Amino acid sequence: MVLLLVLITIMVFLVVDYWLRKEDQTIGEQENVFASPIFLSPEKALQPVGELESRRYHPGHAWVMQGEGQEALIGFDNFISTLFPEEICIDKLPPRGTRVQQGTPICRIGLGKRQAPLLAPVSGEVVETNPACTVPIVLPTQKALHSWIIKIRPRHFHREVNNLLSPEQAAILNNRLRDDLYTHVIFGQYLNDGGTLSPNFVRELSEAQWQELLLRYFSYAGVDK
Repeated sequence: MVLLLVLITIMVFLVVDYWLRKEDQTIGEQENVFASPIFLSPEKALQPVGELESRRYHPGHAWVMQGEGQEALIGFDNFISTLFPEEICIDKLPPRGTRVQQGTPICRIGLGKRQAPLLAPVSGEVVETNPACTVPIVLPTQKALHSWIIKIRPRHFHREVNNLLSPEQAAILNNRLRDDLYTHVIFGQYLNDGGTLSPNFVRELSEAQWQELLLRYFSYAGVDK
């Protein structure tokens, strides 16, 4: 009987020791993630990619450009950076292997509850997301604007790219949208000296004003509710 109790006690200690070691390993892995250069400085993963002339733009405020090999890179345009001039969050990124269709939501982009869907400029399979965008923190808008968010393997790149806007066409469209934004939505009350937007103006909008903005500039937003 005593021997049996000793064996049971040893077994209990072994089980407890196993779970404690496993918990320590999990904590160590998490600490390594939070101590990584990308977590501490996401700008390291937000390096500029390609030339602006090589990008093609979707009216849903995303751009695409040919990457290495058969891959393509996707990011957001400067109308998004007009709305969120200093900081931005990227949420609901598709996991690797997800198949996306041109014109359908691939993530949400904005600040806090003020988010809008970003539409896929081309169809394909997600092969990677930018490490900086997978960390739940705000990112510097200008760094993210010149880098990429999602990398995909497109299915019909050359055919679908023909439906997109050139950089010059996108600039004309976004300038018109920006002028319209200044005139019809914010009525000048969120402009700083020099005509630039207050960095946090979107957060200062009422819910009704934000919904008006979404309806005016992201009329497709309802597809992602």
